This record gives sequence, C-alpha cells and structure tokens, in this order.
Amino acid sequence: MELIKFKVSDFKTIEESEWITTDNITCLVGENEAGKTNVLTALLKLKPADSNIKINLLSDYPRHKYTEDRDIAEEKKFIEAIFKFKEPYEMTFTTHQDSKINPETGEEEEQPDINEVLKFEFVKVERYYNGEYKVFGIIKEEDIDNEEKYKELIKTKDTIIEMLPKFVYYASYANLSSDLYLPNIINDLGRYDNLSEKAKNKAKTLKVLFDFVNLSPQEILELGRESQNSKSEETISKELENKKEREIMLDSASASMTRSFKEWWKQGNYKFKFSADGEYFRIWVSDDIRPENIELENRSSGLQWFFSFYLVFVTENAGEHNNCIILLDEPGHTLHPMAQRDLAMFFNSLAEKNQLIYTTHSPFLVDPMNITRTKVVFADQNGKTNISDNLKIKKKNAQKSIYPINSAIGITISDTMLIGTKPIIVEGVSDQIYLTYIKRQLMKQKDFNLEKELIFMPVDGTKNIKPVVAIITGKEEELPVVLLDADVAGKEKKKTLEKNLYKDNKDKLILVSDFLHTKVEESEIEDLMDYDIIVEAVNREFHSDIEDFEYDNSSSKNIIQQIENYAKENDIILNDGWKVKIAQRYVSKERKETTDIHEKWKDLFEKFINK
Repeated sequence: MELIKFKVSDFKTIEESEWITTDNITCLVGENEAGKTNVLTALLKLKPADSNIKINLLSDYPRHKYTEDRDIAEEKKFIEAIFKFKEPYEMTFTTHQDSKINPETGEEEEQPDINEVLKFEFVKVERYYNGEYKVFGIIKEEDIDNEEKYKELIKTKDTIIEMLPKFVYYASYANLSSDLYLPNIINDLGRYDNLSEKAKNKAKTLKVLFDFVNLSPQEILELGRESQNSKSEETISKELENKKEREIMLDSASASMTRSFKEWWKQGNYKFKFSADGEYFRIWVSDDIRPENIELENRSSGLQWFFSFYLVFVTENAGEHNNCIILLDEPGHTLHPMAQRDLAMFFNSLAEKNQLIYTTHSPFLVDPMNITRTKVVFADQNGKTNISDNLKIKKKNAQKSIYPINSAIGITISDTMLIGTKPIIVEGVSDQIYLTYIKRQLMKQKDFNLEKELIFMPVDGTKNIKPVVAIITGKEEELPVVLLDADVAGKEKKKTLEKNLYKDNKDKLILVSDFLHTKVEESEIEDLMDYDIIVEAVNREFHSDIEDFEYDNSSSKNIIQQIENYAKENDIILNDGWKVKIAQRYVSKERKETTDIHEKWKDLFEKFINK
C-alpha cells in the first residue's frame, strides 16, 4: 500500500495536526524542539516493524492533559492514516432481510440475503492508545474527504492491518572504529538481543558490513589462526595458504566496497582497504588528496556517518525494509552541505522501493525542485506542535521552521549563477508549482528539449522582483525572464520595470494574458490550467454542505476572482496559502491522469527558452 496522508492527535506535544499529505519522499522541516521526532514516533506506532516498540500512555499522552484524561485516554486515537491499495480491495457485504408473510398462503417466508460486492481503492486506519485499530474502506478518491461515505471494515480488519506497510525508524547509526577485535564481534553478534542499545547499533552496523562484502568474521578469524606448538612444514604451508586466501578475500571485498560506495558519495574518490592481523580486523581509507591509508575512525565524522548509513540501507533495503515506510530522524546532520545534497540524491534511490519520511532543519536537505514534498513543523506559543502543508504560513512561531525552505530556494538562486541554468522569476509559490509541473509534462515529449534547466523562483509578490533580479543577475549581467499576473499590480510592475531595469530588455517581461485568447481580465497563472481540475480541487479543499463552486466561462473575471467571490458569498475563510493548496491538489490529481499538452503551454515555454 501507499501512504497518502496522515493526522496525529493527542500525542506528546501534538494536540491535533492538520491532515498531512505524503509523497514517495516527504520532508518535515522545523527548528529544534519543534516536535518533528514526535510526528515520526506517532507514525511509527501505527505499525512498527520492531515488535519491541510499544504504545506507552505515560510517555506518549500529552502531559498537560494526562491527569484530566487518564480515565478515558486509552480509548482515544493518536494516529489516523489513509493508504491506497495497489489493486482495489474487494469485499462482499451481506444484508439479511426480514421474513415476510405470503399474502396467498398466509405463511411466513424467509427472504434471501442480499450480497453486494464493493471495491475499495483506499483504506483509513486509526490506532488507539489501547492498541486497538479501526479500519474504514473508501471506494474512490473523491470520497476521501467525505467520512459519511466511509464503510467500517470489521470482519477483515486483521487482514488489512497485516497488509499495511510497517514503519522503520532510524535516528542514529553507530560509527565503526578502525580496529575491530574479531572474538568480541562474534560474541556480540551471538548475543545481540541482550546487548545495550548503543552496543546493538554497533553490532548491527558490523553485521551489515560483513554481509555486504560477503565475509564471515568467524571465517576471517579461523583463516588467521596460527598454531602455538612447534610447526611442521605442512602446518606452516597450510597457515600461509590460509592467510593468502584471507588476504585475497579481503582485497576482493575492499574493491567491491570501493566501487559501490563511489556511486553514492561524491565528496571525494575514496578507496577502502580491509585487512586482518591475527584476531583484529581493520578498515583503512585513502583518497586522491590523502593517498596514505588512514584509519576510518580518524576520517571525518561525516564520512563515518555516511559509510554506516550507506551500509545499513543498501544492505537491508531488500530484506528488513520490504513493504516498509522508512522514517529518518535528522539524517546527515554532521555532513558538509554538499554531502547533504548527495544524501538527498541518495534518498531518491531509496524511495524507488520504499516511501521515505525524514526530518531536517538543513536547507541542503530541502529539495526546492519538489517543494510540495516539504511540510512545516513548528511549536506555537503554548509549546504545542503544529504540522502544516502551507509553506507560506504567516504565524510568527512558524518563521524559524520555514527558514530552511526559504534558504533552500535562495541557495537554488545562487546555484543558477554557477551552473548556468535559466531562472524565471514568478510572483508566488503556486506559480512555481504549476510551471514546474508543466515543464515536466513538456519534457516527456521527445520533440521538446531544454538546453538549459528552467528554474522558477517565487519572490512573494511584485514588490520583491527588483531586489531578487539584482541578486541573480550576477557577473554575466543577463537579466532573467519575469512572468507577471495580468492583474493591476502585475501590469503596473511591468510598466515600472520597462522604464528602468528592463528598458533594454522589455521582451523579457511577460504577462500571463499574452497566452490567453479569452475575454478574461486580469488573468493569473491558474487561467492557463485546466479549469475542471481546479474546480474539483477547490471543492475538495472547501468541502462543506453548501453548493459546489462552479466556473463561469462567460465571466470576464479570472478563476481566482470567481473563487474569492464564491468564498465570500458562502462565508468561507480563505487562509494564507490557500492558492498553494489548490496548486498542490491540482498537481497531485494531474500526476495520476494522462494529461493533454496545451498549445498555450508550449507557446509560453518557447518564449521562456528564446528570451
């Protein structure tokens, strides 16, 4: 199954979160003490892969509510999640009919049962503090936001719980020392369950290492043993042969590790050397800058961390992680920023087999090209944890958590000056989401190629265009293309820029209306998209008992103005970032369907490319 979204309630510092959508990779960004770990822990306890992880009311229930709620706390749910089945799940529901009196005979006759076969595309799972689950079937996607259409699945509850992916949590990876005493390794691996948590981490990493290179610590030890008695020529010859075999095995393992590690770690050309001396196993590392062999533990903590992380995930991904969702808490915090970027690329590989949810406060682990993957975690003034999909949330307490996201976008801007991409300035995040999506759709066409990568940079309104342009123009002094809404603010900004900064490059100032052949006035980016999908997204976002929103194609008002009028007429509050949420829903919907490529999209991107 695929995790679609989740919600946490009454868990540690979380009173009630929003529904948080998930992708194949989901990034939770927040400052220290915001509560990111609590979010992962709640998910973990939905269905932990480690059977030793238990729900603990004393430590998991919010402290400030425990005394008041302790008599009812066990009956409360703390996590609910919606999963999508890979194939629709069929169930037969039987309805028993009451017997009826036959009017001709006057006798009571039994009526046949009515059997109805339902196919569920989604399932909602709830878990409670007493350990119990509730399971609800959802027939189709448009019913996800309408709980009245949920159907509780009681008879097949245990079967569905068994089908759910398990959650695997990682917070630390034991760094290996360079001198490893083989008898102790063999002993620790033999009594793994009785080790301390720290010793378990180290033993697990060691086991993974030996499994990866297809070596047995017992075999390495035995091949290196020497007789303490007087030796015959035959004994000497046999010991030399064993040591030679051990050396060849270790050289082969070293070469294998070096080749494999090189595919992922881009911060240097590292070579690993495994050696054995008597009862000791050693790991040496060299590189182009330091060609001499140096013990692993004397290399950087970042290299040690990535080495251990790499071993655990690559080796176990096909085994322990089968049908699992991986939860990573603050991965790579000791890594250099450029290495963190490599780690983010590594996540893409992991996510091919497993959904991945990780926490960070580093801008280098935020992917600005897939910004919808990122969620904000922050603590309010009362210390309660909030989680939000809204990356433009204006709450003061959220600003520190959002900072890495803004920094990631800023870093991308800086990178454009270094790697020769083509920046396009847009007014807001919703513009970025739509245009990045259109770019992906166009790139699927073989006859549409980009010589330079197009990067869409939101600047939070027209007022910020000029300072951002000044930053990204750089030494080349080539002005970026600017795409503006055709509203009053956009048109005024275009006139102002044409008079000064862009007086010699007026053709680089583009209005959305240039690509629309309708009577819509003050058009915005949404007017370039499919109205039907935006209407559906609006009705799902503002789902209520009132009449659905409908787009009037005969109106001269753009679709955003029509939505705002609809909200005003129906007393719907449009919170900050509502346009971003509609864009996210649009893209999520579009990804699952075959999309026609509109000519207006091609025209727009041709202009981007040629300016």
